[in-house]
Amino acid sequence: MNKFRKSERLSGKAVFSRLAASKQFVFSFPCRVLFEVAPVTDIHAAQVAFVVPKRLFKKSSQRNRIKRLLREAYRLNKQPLIDYLEQHQQTAHLIFIYTHKEELTQQETSAKIVLTLQKLINQFSGVERTNSKT
Repeated sequence: MNKFRKSERLSGKAVFSRLAASKQFVFSFPCRVLFEVAPVTDIHAAQVAFVVPKRLFKKSSQRNRIKRLLREAYRLNKQPLIDYLEQHQQTAHLIFIYTHKEELTQQETSAKIVLTLQKLINQFSGVERTNSKT
């Protein structure tokens, strides 16, 4: 079922500051994704937040629209990421930071989110390989 429940939303000042301080990120146009992977502790395999900087879009209506488009694209295309995390018994905290200076259409946003999620899965498998070597 493709729902984006409240429990799947990333919240908490401590989690945000820990992710902001971490050096783990993936850049895939139009988003930079900060992430952390850990063994399963939460109810959901992935918790996600979406950020659109005020310096790029001054009007809150523009920022809210872009966040709505990002949430919708994630909701529709999150299943491969969730399957990967559940299969490897991991949980992920993700922050999608929108970096493009212009608003994209729903189709463009959805296509870009699919590519971003695939890059994340590849990155997670790389992190897993480096952790198993040590």
